[in-house]
Amino acid sequence: MTLFKSIAWATCASAALLALPSTAETDAELLTYGSNQAYVQKCMACHGEEGLSGTSQYPNIKGQKAMYIEAQLKAYRAGERLNKLMQSQAVALDDRTIKALAMYYSSR
Repeated sequence: MTLFKSIAWATCASAALLALPSTAETDAELLTYGSNQAYVQKCMACHGEEGLSGTSQYPNIKGQKAMYIEAQLKAYRAGERLNKLMQSQAVALDDRTIKALAMYYSSR
């Protein structure tokens, strides 16, 4: 293949990729999804309405870094972090919901 053909092919391939619709959700879309989840209600039962639990039995999650919340929920789901109550909640969460909940509570 000549240099010209290689450049032309790469240019066409790049243009085709740019024309594809984006499948990644924006942070705003994830935040809206997270705030609308029934799981927010479940979280509130222990962690409080805005992520402030009001008791030392449950940690505050308001303002925690989203990456931290996401990692902890995934660890509970995988059984890598042990707490029967949290594991029972996290096992039902998919990655999108975990990310959305993490963004929701980190933005409080």
